[in-house]
Amino acid sequence: MKYKTSTGSLLALFAVCLSTPRSIAEDWVEVLSEDFSKKTELDSSTWGFERGFVRGAEPQYYVDKFGETVYIRNSHLVIASKRGDMSQLSLIPHDALSPQGRTEKYVSGSIFTKNSWQCLRVEVIAQLPSGPGIFPAIWLRGQDKRSYSEIDIVEYFWKTNKFGTTIHYGPDQSHLSRAGRSDDCSVCSKAFQKYIAEIDNNTVTIMRNDTIITHLNIKDLNPDQQRIFKQPYRLKLNLALSGEYPWSTSEGEGEAEMLVKSVRLWQKPCAK
Repeated sequence: MKYKTSTGSLLALFAVCLSTPRSIAEDWVEVLSEDFSKKTELDSSTWGFERGFVRGAEPQYYVDKFGETVYIRNSHLVIASKRGDMSQLSLIPHDALSPQGRTEKYVSGSIFTKNSWQCLRVEVIAQLPSGPGIFPAIWLRGQDKRSYSEIDIVEYFWKTNKFGTTIHYGPDQSHLSRAGRSDDCSVCSKAFQKYIAEIDNNTVTIMRNDTIITHLNIKDLNPDQQRIFKQPYRLKLNLALSGEYPWSTSEGEGEAEMLVKSVRLWQKPCAK
């Protein structure tokens, strides 16, 4: 299996490998394989749910119950955002308020792997929603509390109507360096795509299907930055709503679905 490389300008701190074909090398060992066409529910030993108002000013309340905003339908895992009167939604505790005291009427789903891995390869086959205020993401979050590392394998940016990848890294969330790019990807919300990330102690590579989108050479960073990537990562899939969008009472607004066919993860010994 070979990968061709996309054209286009890339931000500083990463480069695209133009000549070396990429494949799943023999030293990758599969550690997770989820084919949702063969499942009727999520394995609770593999997946966890986020709950509540989790990040920033996003208006959705994440529901931590399978079958409400996360479910399997027609052989796909569905992560859905829904609209409704919170006081009437049995799936929401009546005292559920965000720290800001918000009482927005949106619920959605966010799941994560309970295990985390260092030096891993991730493949997610998914169809992402798009539209005003819609903010789906497939991403990896580093688990070392001494630094911050977030690898956004794919996100939809509603302001620019583009799909993008971003690598965030730094001593904490207030002092981050970033590398990434975005493109139109008109098919991303219309058909299933394979979203791929590979991380080891030397490189971070993000691909869509057979195309390298972002490649960061960790060895080009300073020693403190290099150490940030030497940590285990959890995979997260969520459908958020933007806190910057002027939500109204329009019928159907804020309702969307992310469809996932499969999730696979591999691990290999970390290079010195």
